[in-house]
Order: sequence, then structure tokens, then C-alpha cells
Amino acid sequence: KKPGTFYEYNSIGAELVSYILQRVYERSYEELLSDFMVEIGMRNSVLVTQKEKEIDHLVRGYDEEGRLAQFDGNPLIGGGFGLLATLPDLMKLVVFQLESQDPLIKEATRVLYEDEEDNRMGYLWQDMGIGEEEGFYYSKTGTSIGTQSGIIICPDSRYGEVLIINSTQEDALDDWFSLFYEIEGDLIKYPQIRLVPLLESEFDRDLEKAKDTYRSLKDQKQVYSSEPEDLNALGYKYLNRGEVDRAISIFQFACEVFPEDANLYDSLGEAYFEKGDMKSSATHYRRSLELNPDNENAKNYLVEIAKSTFLLEHK
Repeated sequence: KKPGTFYEYNSIGAELVSYILQRVYERSYEELLSDFMVEIGMRNSVLVTQKEKEIDHLVRGYDEEGRLAQFDGNPLIGGGFGLLATLPDLMKLVVFQLESQDPLIKEATRVLYEDEEDNRMGYLWQDMGIGEEEGFYYSKTGTSIGTQSGIIICPDSRYGEVLIINSTQEDALDDWFSLFYEIEGDLIKYPQIRLVPLLESEFDRDLEKAKDTYRSLKDQKQVYSSEPEDLNALGYKYLNRGEVDRAISIFQFACEVFPEDANLYDSLGEAYFEKGDMKSSATHYRRSLELNPDNENAKNYLVEIAKSTFLLEHK
């Protein structure tokens, strides 16, 4: 067929590319690939041959019936399949695609085929286009030897994703498709690192130091996400473990950071209630009601506090 006029999905195209590269550069595809991977730092990836069927540390896949999938080497050159890589190495490939100025990236992402249904193909990228959140993107997905995998690169939004599961059973594939085709929009819009999970172990070790670190980072909004719900959940983690004083300290800190959040004052009121400090509990429940007059939980606790205080005063 005339180039650019016909498309059918297959693995042979990649093997033909490997063959062409060998003829052009007069070197083996394995050597060319190895040099490229060393150049971008992929030092834990290897192209396996047909003979190498037992690979140490290989995560094996499971087929549609839940059986261990048979791993076979590639009897051809290796462009179609046979490269084993670690996830950190694949992320180096993502970084290279997003940050390198190497002209091969521009050429490799050139649209070579487009049909009336707006499907666009590059050399080996099977899906290219413009997304609402992603901007320009290109991706490749595949299923083989009990593994479902995919990579998407979004240069305009400086985002890349690699997602791999080692099962091709129906439920696993459903989960994979949901993640791969839905999660990147949220991750592009909300790329910040959540501060509380980042500092949670530090909150366990040194509460005051963790608070200082949180204060110093929370205004870097392009990098870190600071949400009242996260601090609230952290406080309840300690409260549910019986560490009431630590929970009170967390809720106090949360109210300092988010002074207009009614729910945080409600939580602080509950922590003081658990401690038996009814005066402080009532103070914070009343503050929660000032911020949210519809807070029925605060109203109920204030009734309980009033009853408890009355009984204590009339013993």
C-alpha cells in the first residue's frame, strides 16, 4: 500500500523498523537499543532472546483463566517484543520524552496516518491527538503474556504515565482501563504532592517538627496540596488509637491552618470531649456552630455537655 493510506494493527511493523535500523547503521538492533538506554539512564533493562526463558526477578503474568502465562523470548529481531524493564527505567523513558530536545522525538511523534474517524498514528504510537486536559498526547497500550500495559506522554501538560498489571483476567482489565483512561485528567489538574501523607511518618516521630515543616511548605501551592480533610483524617487516626492529646494537638494545628473550617472545630470539640474537658469541648463546638449553623452534630454534643455539666454540679 502507498505509505499513509492504510493501517492495520500488527507487531511486524516494529520488527521491520528494527531491520531497517540494522541495515542503516550496520549494527545489531540489540547494540543500538543498548546504547540508547545507557544514554538516557535505563541501566536495568535488557533485550531477551528466544533462548532466555528463565529470567530472575521477572514479574510473571497471569492469563484470562488465572493461570501463569508462558514467557517466551522473541524469535525475531526484538522490535516487536522482548525488552524487559523496571518501572524506574520506564519513568526515565517518560522523562526523556517530556524533557529532551533530541530531534528524534519530534520525528517519532509525527502523524503518519489519519483516517476519517480522527484516528492518528505515528511510527509505533497507536493513539495520538489533542485532549482537553492533556493537550497533545501520544500513547501505546498492549496485552501479552498475562500482562496489560500502557504508556501515555503529554508534552503540553508535562505529564507522563506508565501503568502495568500482571493479569489479563476480566476484572483486572476493567480496573486497568478505568485507571489508564480516566486518571490522567485528574493527575494533570491536581499534580501536587499531598502534604499530610508526605509528612505522616514525621508527625509520628516529632509532632512539632512536622508542624513546622508543614507551615514552611503549605504556601508552595504548585508543588504541595494542603487540604483540611487530610489533617482531619490524621487527627482521627490518633484519636481512634487512644492518643487523645496528640489528636488534640493535630486538630488545634488544623484550626490554625484553616481557621474558617467548621468541621475541624467540630473534631477538636470531640477530642476534648473524649479527654473529659467539657469546657474546652463546648468552646470549640460553639465555634463550629458559628461557622456552620446547620451542624447538628455540634448541637447534639452541646446538649450532652450541658447534661453532663448539670449532673456534675448537682451531685
